[in-house]
Amino acid sequence: MQEKNEDWFDEVFSSMRGHIKASPPNDLFEKINRQINTKEGKIINLRRMSISGAAAAVILIINVFTLYNYTQTSTNQSVENVSDVYDQSLISPYQIYE
Repeated sequence: MQEKNEDWFDEVFSSMRGHIKASPPNDLFEKINRQINTKEGKIINLRRMSISGAAAAVILIINVFTLYNYTQTSTNQSVENVSDVYDQSLISPYQIYE
């Protein structure tokens, strides 16, 4: 296994013989510096951020209020439903025609 790795390694290096070494353009460093110096930072609009925050807070409050009301009504309804079941008689005369 190690011989195969060494053979592959030798093949790769032998295939690179005679190739020219890569070199960057002479003015690349200056181009990079110009782009860094000319870029402006992204400006965040504080008014838009405050409106978004207020909208998120309102949605959160509405969700909490709705969840609270839902849990309150569901517990009240379940108690009422149970009492309704026990109020009904278990035996009925089934007299359709009177």
